[in-house]
Amino acid sequence: MPIITETPRLIIRTFRPDEEEAYLALFSDERVNKHLPKRTVEENRKIFLDTLKEDIDGAIFSKWAVINKADGDFTGMGLLRTYENEPDKLEVGYCLHVKYWGQGIATELTKALIAYANSQGVRNIVAVTTPGNIASQVVLEKAGLVKQGNIVRSNEELVFFKM
Repeated sequence: MPIITETPRLIIRTFRPDEEEAYLALFSDERVNKHLPKRTVEENRKIFLDTLKEDIDGAIFSKWAVINKADGDFTGMGLLRTYENEPDKLEVGYCLHVKYWGQGIATELTKALIAYANSQGVRNIVAVTTPGNIASQVVLEKAGLVKQGNIVRSNEELVFFKM
């Protein structure tokens, strides 16, 4: 599968079809889902399958598998996607298995995704978190994003960040 970018500890690449169960397992942990939109297994499966199709169709920005270089373990997923139908603005995001929390991996991943977006000519990077997700707010700030205040998206209050 094509590698998007790498860091000292991570490989960020397109998903393989056989990683569907690993992807779904990521979202089966309530701790992981605490600050994410609530979705059913079928909704997450559709997102995974849509991502595979987008990658086959040559999407430059997508959702990607994050792999631990040390042991090949599926660490989680990262994403760059158009923000609110504004093609010149990308939203960066990530989701990691709990066993990888607190190790600086989210910051490493977010910085790598931003660098990749910049290499593709995109400088307008944004991100959102729930107000209670303080750990992700710290990650975004360490990655160079600046808190702008709160917004409402899909009837949910979110903290908005931008480069």
